[in-house]
Amino acid sequence: MSDFKVHIQNSWCYIKSDEAIPYEFLKVLSYVDKQQTFKAYSWSGRYEPIRKYLFNKKNKAFPTGLLPLVEVNFPDWDYIDERKRPEVDWQPFPQEMEYKEGHQAVALQKMIDMERGTIEGITAMGKSYLEAGFASVFEHPLLIISHRKEIAKNILEKCQEIVGHDDVGVVFANKIKPKRVTVGMIGSLTARMDSLKGWMDSLQAILVDESHHCSVGSQYFTFMQACKNAYFRFGLTASPWREQGDTLSVFALTGPVIYTYPYAQALNEGVVVPIEVYMSMVPANIQMPILDSFGTVYDKGVVHNDHRNNQVAKIVKHLYNKGENSLVLVWKVEHGRNISEMLGDTPHEYIHGTSPNRDSAKVAFENGDNQVLIASSIYDEGVDIERVQNVITASGYKAPRLLIQRVGRGMRPSEGKDKCRVFDFFDTCHTMLQKHSQERLKFYKKMGFKVAELHL
Repeated sequence: MSDFKVHIQNSWCYIKSDEAIPYEFLKVLSYVDKQQTFKAYSWSGRYEPIRKYLFNKKNKAFPTGLLPLVEVNFPDWDYIDERKRPEVDWQPFPQEMEYKEGHQAVALQKMIDMERGTIEGITAMGKSYLEAGFASVFEHPLLIISHRKEIAKNILEKCQEIVGHDDVGVVFANKIKPKRVTVGMIGSLTARMDSLKGWMDSLQAILVDESHHCSVGSQYFTFMQACKNAYFRFGLTASPWREQGDTLSVFALTGPVIYTYPYAQALNEGVVVPIEVYMSMVPANIQMPILDSFGTVYDKGVVHNDHRNNQVAKIVKHLYNKGENSLVLVWKVEHGRNISEMLGDTPHEYIHGTSPNRDSAKVAFENGDNQVLIASSIYDEGVDIERVQNVITASGYKAPRLLIQRVGRGMRPSEGKDKCRVFDFFDTCHTMLQKHSQERLKFYKKMGFKVAELHL
């Protein structure tokens, strides 16, 4: 019999042993924080990897989402499951789950079988339908968490459609009406934890949309770990793999990947359209010191780079004159304004986080009343616009998570749409921007997108 006993609860696992916790165990539940390591290196000039540990030495506890990792590495330990699994009379799958070759039904069955884990699915797989589908077959109190209003509204509509209006409530903004199925925004949930405690204790399942945001130390962590009776926990995301190196921190709340729906399979099944990527070379027209911070480099080389922004405007105008629409994605609000000014008389709309016309601009673009829409990072995730013909990623950056989300804005099929073009820019005015461009190009090729050079 092992000297190490792991007592399993819904939020935490506790280790009881008279022996010291072995270093091998601590290493398994840790990761190198690349972002903090780089910051320390920039400050001191010495490269010393900063390791983050996901084990609370004081309480001898670790998040239950990491239990599969511990079980695999320490099979001889004793595992004592103290959780109370709810009795579930699983209901028939809704008809909406069977569309597109049944991939959603496969994912839903995997959730039922595994009880906890992460669903990794390409944008357009229908994650909101999957969330609503689970809510319809699971007849206990459950919560679906989002971090953005547009996404929460979309999930709410799908739940009302599949589950029914009477059983679906909300916790976001000033609407605090939880029901058997509740759609909540993480900011509203954490701000009201004291008043919502009784309801939180009633939850038997939690689903997290865009779960790459839910890492240890986040608002998600604070809230979800306080839901001590939530036995079923799932994350849904297009990419759980975080570039900072802390993917393990994401899995701590929901568990590892249990189902993957990749682009190649989605393309083969007609769930997405083919993606064609066109890279335009941006000459080194701006001189910057090699040791400038990334913020300064990005500001000069991307946001206020007139030559680069003129390339964006030139592409948009060309597509507009051909009668095609364009979704232009930027990261900073000021960058969007600069591109908007360069478009001049070309009809377009620009929206960002505080724009009062966010909803009307989306509707106008969807209906074809407006052919050009510039959007800040509010359109990086969870926005459904099927008729996007061209995506112009003016924002740069290299993170695969952001790239798959941005490209995903144009993946959805629609009537008369047989492909989507993505326009990107290969920056050469600074080594950091050049490396980011190289990483984006590498990502496009890895995904299997058709890539070509664009000469302007």
